[in-house]
Amino acid sequence: EDSNFLRNNVTIGGGLYLDNSDFEIVDANIAGNTAFKGAGLYAVECEVGTMTASTVTDNQALRPGGEGGGLYIGSTPMVITDTLIQQNHAQYSGGGVYASGTGSAPVKLANCLITNNTGIRDGAGVASFWHNEMLISNCTIADNELLGAPAFGGGLFTSFGSNVQVINSIIWG
Repeated sequence: EDSNFLRNNVTIGGGLYLDNSDFEIVDANIAGNTAFKGAGLYAVECEVGTMTASTVTDNQALRPGGEGGGLYIGSTPMVITDTLIQQNHAQYSGGGVYASGTGSAPVKLANCLITNNTGIRDGAGVASFWHNEMLISNCTIADNELLGAPAFGGGLFTSFGSNVQVINSIIWG
């Protein structure tokens, strides 16, 4: 609670690396981190994970990998609420959020602002891959930009058997 994860530079999980763990993140500031995957946060095969009232900003997922500038969520039923995810960059997919695989429950984004993130190929705001289940409710996904060509899904990209539900949300710009 009330923690800062700032200006770290590693291969995977710049701000936080969570593997096969339960976690609760409240009122965190995750900023200025770099990694090949999950520059802000990398969570894989965790049983339960939550992030509430946090800020994920200015993180960069670089090549080789380049997935999950802000958050990389792999086979983890994570619930993210009341969180600002902005100005993150992925040199491939998921500038703001990259989610893949199946967990015991869907990834949930609720009451989040996902804005001004960039990517090269797909999902500058949110990318959902490889049979991921996701629920996006009461979120604004706006002004995210893909910089490559070809490029797919500036705000939201879903592929490879993913199932994404969007409820009472705005996807803009």
